[in-house]
Amino acid sequence: MEKSTVHIALALDRQFAKYGAVVIQSIMNYASAERLYEIYLFTKGVRLETRELLEGMFRSRANVSMHWIDLSKEVRDREATLIRFYLMEKLPCVGKLLYVDSDTLPLCDLAELYDIDLEKAWIGAVRDYPLLARPEAARKRDVNYLQKQLGINNPGRTYFNAGVMLMNLAALREQQIDATKCFDLLDSYVPGYKWKDQDVLNILCRDHVKYLPIRWNIMRFFALQNIEDSSERELIQSEFDQPRIVHFAGDRKPWSIKYNDGGCGNWHTWREAWWQTAQASPFFRSLLQLWTQLIIDEKISTLKEAVQLSHFQWELQRVKWKLYFSLGKRRQSLINQKKQLKGKIKAIEKVLKDM
Repeated sequence: MEKSTVHIALALDRQFAKYGAVVIQSIMNYASAERLYEIYLFTKGVRLETRELLEGMFRSRANVSMHWIDLSKEVRDREATLIRFYLMEKLPCVGKLLYVDSDTLPLCDLAELYDIDLEKAWIGAVRDYPLLARPEAARKRDVNYLQKQLGINNPGRTYFNAGVMLMNLAALREQQIDATKCFDLLDSYVPGYKWKDQDVLNILCRDHVKYLPIRWNIMRFFALQNIEDSSERELIQSEFDQPRIVHFAGDRKPWSIKYNDGGCGNWHTWREAWWQTAQASPFFRSLLQLWTQLIIDEKISTLKEAVQLSHFQWELQRVKWKLYFSLGKRRQSLINQKKQLKGKIKAIEKVLKDM
């Protein structure tokens, strides 16, 4: 019996190529011997030596193939994330494609996601549920933007995250949604879209999205208690208990030093899983060197401030005293200063303790 094919795409630039390699390694770890996997690397500015290391990952797997699509000239000075605009037109013989960001970690055979029937939908994606868990002021601001600027009604339930997308390429080509159309829309809004390519894809595919279970794009968010709907809270919690793809969206990456648990879910466990997967990639040594350097740089920076520890402690007491006599915006400003000073003092004391 002929093995059916799973088509998967990633977008990589010079900085994220080594992190994308961890995604590829995880895909391979869970890949079924009963399927064929065609992995398309849409790249910008990736060095030759990096490309050779990436290509070497595929030599030992007969059922996993790599296809290199260099878009350096097309994207030029554009951000690497906009590479996603080319997914619709660069694979004319592919009818269905699974796209995953290079800051994700698959925890299962992605054929399971690929086999989901999109029916007539153009894109299958997870709604951007972290929007619901933001603090009230931030949530209102973002909802207002999505409604007024993008024309998306009820964005908490209809706006999707583009980090994981199951794409009906045949339908998208039929609708003439290509890079030109995407860039025209992106450039037409002079203030600039807040989430750029994600906003554009949401506008173009509005009302033609199949919303996937949250487990296919587990993202960090502020706090579960911020979600007003109790049934929504229970749904999110249950989905976090059965993750399929963890998405380290935002600035808290597993390879950064600013990393802690989100509103729910076991982010430390998933960070450990990311590093375990990274050990088998050809970039592990360089990833480890970068990690070590980050720690060294952070400690040096903090130690420089250590000589000012008594000053920061005195400043904190001064701010606390002022809080007794402040109201309104002035009080909020002092509260923010207090929080920053306490964080700085705690970081300094921790470094001094670990020395």
